[in-house]
Amino acid sequence: MGRKLEKPNPEKNAWEHNSLTIPSPSCASEASLEVTDLLLTALENPVKYAEDNMEQKETDRIICSTNVLHKADQTLRRIVSQTMKGAKDEQVLPHNLKLLAEELNKLKAEFLEDLKQGNKKYLCFQQTIDISDVISFFHYEKDNIVQKYFSKQH
Repeated sequence: MGRKLEKPNPEKNAWEHNSLTIPSPSCASEASLEVTDLLLTALENPVKYAEDNMEQKETDRIICSTNVLHKADQTLRRIVSQTMKGAKDEQVLPHNLKLLAEELNKLKAEFLEDLKQGNKKYLCFQQTIDISDVISFFHYEKDNIVQKYFSKQH
């Protein structure tokens, strides 16, 4: 066990401050005082739970709901999920399902990166872009990928 686990290091990791290492079972009786001290310290200093800041949470929700990148990510995830469900319903072979999932996830990542960085690999846009344009372009590219896998079945 000693070779597989790293010993606690309270100087390096603050969360290991209340750690105790007992070298061997034969030292257990000598370590009982240390164990008692550790338990007493823990009882005297209980973990304080962070209070929920409802105002901050609501502000964060509003920011997320208006963020184009966040909306696009949620929508593209849903499209990939629905596409994979459709492929399973069409009984695409398991190996091909895996390849399809990889290609769709790569496409999704490229779209999001394109949207974030303005690389214009897929999205040829000016200053502003509408989420519906992103979805339309994604559907077009997705359909090209899906067609390869559905045509392999027949």
